[in-house]
Amino acid sequence: MNTGFPKLSRRLAIHPDYEAFIFRKFDRLSARNLLHLESRLAYLEWKLDQADKQALESQDNEALRSIRVWEAFEDNAKDPARPEHAHMSIVEEIKKTLGEYQETLLRQNQIATLSAPKKRALNVALDQMHDSTGTLGHSRKLIAGLAENRLSQIHRQDLLTIRRSTRKDPLSRFLQNQWIFKACDPPISLLPRHSDAEQDEENHIRNRTHQRKPRIRCRRRNQHGHCSYTTRWSSCSAEYREAEENAVGTDRYVHGAFRG
Repeated sequence: MNTGFPKLSRRLAIHPDYEAFIFRKFDRLSARNLLHLESRLAYLEWKLDQADKQALESQDNEALRSIRVWEAFEDNAKDPARPEHAHMSIVEEIKKTLGEYQETLLRQNQIATLSAPKKRALNVALDQMHDSTGTLGHSRKLIAGLAENRLSQIHRQDLLTIRRSTRKDPLSRFLQNQWIFKACDPPISLLPRHSDAEQDEENHIRNRTHQRKPRIRCRRRNQHGHCSYTTRWSSCSAEYREAEENAVGTDRYVHGAFRG
């Protein structure tokens, strides 16, 4: 569980806003699949037209009735010796293929609305694919084979991100654009329970996150002169509002001094 797909998936799942959920769209394969389905339907359409023409030109009264009455068509199709049997097979195949084609079109339309990943999010996703436990201190990729190039340069135009749409205040939005990590960590009570090794991995990632988060210095003047209110930006919104409500005097502001 300390390498490979289990470890990589655990890293991706740590982010509750799906920031690191970056995957390939496979647009070329999607287009190829739609072309195959479309061509298959065109062939089935031609076969159905030929079967209808044959039934209309037939001297068999049952065949003529089957082209007009569904009940007759369905009853005659049960006899493998009659032409309606092959005719019904074409109808059933069209039903199945057409449903798959239309469902694929709708899914592709939904995928087309998903946005491409931001540069900073992509850089973090690339970093998470590597492990620092390689030989001689060198990093190694967690997964190998063809999948190890899933986020490489040749696939950059084929990537999408699955990300929750969340409303954030202007400060949080600004800071998130400057840094990839989420505005706050999920409550510990809501996190899934893992083994000791998994928990150590999550703690390692979170410790790195907190060490690199910017800090905001909030200054206000009161009866004691200048005092500093410093907090991590992941929780500054609620704490700063509380400090503002309890503040005495004027000249309360947040200036743009960001420090690592």
